[in-house]
Amino acid sequence: MHMNDGDNQQAPKRETRNGLSNRWLVAAVVASLIGAALILIVFIGLQRLPFLGETGDAISGVGASSDALVFAIARTPGGPDEWSNWARVVKYVSETVHRPVTIRYLTKEDEASTVIEQEHVDVAFVCSHHYLHLSEKGVVEGLCVPVIDGSPTCTYMVLVAEDDPATCLEDLRGSAIAASDKSSLGGYSYLRYICDEHKLNDAEFFGEVRLGDTQEHNLRDLSAGEVRAAAVNSAQAVSWDLTGYKAIEQSPPVGCPPVVVSSELDPAIRDAVAAAFLAFEPGVGVAEDSHIDGFIPFDATLYDYAQEIRDACGHHTK
Repeated sequence: MHMNDGDNQQAPKRETRNGLSNRWLVAAVVASLIGAALILIVFIGLQRLPFLGETGDAISGVGASSDALVFAIARTPGGPDEWSNWARVVKYVSETVHRPVTIRYLTKEDEASTVIEQEHVDVAFVCSHHYLHLSEKGVVEGLCVPVIDGSPTCTYMVLVAEDDPATCLEDLRGSAIAASDKSSLGGYSYLRYICDEHKLNDAEFFGEVRLGDTQEHNLRDLSAGEVRAAAVNSAQAVSWDLTGYKAIEQSPPVGCPPVVVSSELDPAIRDAVAAAFLAFEPGVGVAEDSHIDGFIPFDATLYDYAQEIRDACGHHTK
């Protein structure tokens, strides 16, 4: 979706950043490819390990045994660099509760709510929007909150280059900005909400609103100078090098993408799974440089701001 304004103001030229931007782009692409390869390797490894039993396809869950717990991975903090570590967290939980697991990796985030609601899923890693939407319908309950880099909360931000003269949203008049549209509340929904707070019409105020599929894509556009600003979620940016960028708008703390369980899951199993997550310690089965520091008991108040901004764009209420 593109929205143009005749009063288009471009970001200041940053000739000296070209080499750094190109290297950043190459590194981002390589990291994504390596992350995708690693998670596939880990999932295949999970399928072959004895603790899984006869679970069939560890990614799709096809042919899972009747006593296997079905884990759906729709959104996890850390971005592609943490994908394999989250698979290892699931392995740890499975071994701790002595139950085989089947992993369903939901790559289409805008369809994740429907899959979790209509198909058999016991435990799910979801974004704040998925949690709010599914809990309102009585489909899931909050189980625990991940602790990422020492904090169970993250913030939504509008980033620009560090040498950009902009200091607040009003300084971006006529400029191009990128934001994720899909399920992420830290993308277009946050942007719409703060525009309303500043009494700005985003369709008229910005020269272009570029709705990228992922925050990685939006940061790539920002690094390449194709947009002047990008709306991102700090929980998804922990593995990215944001040196040379600054936040000109920032939200109050919001809970990191939570872990939820089916409302129909046996309470005894639910309690055992919760205990396993809460007993997880940094470095247990994950890479030493992982940003996953553990989990805390679920606290619904951590998602109050997410609930507040959820109505900013209508598709997040569906």
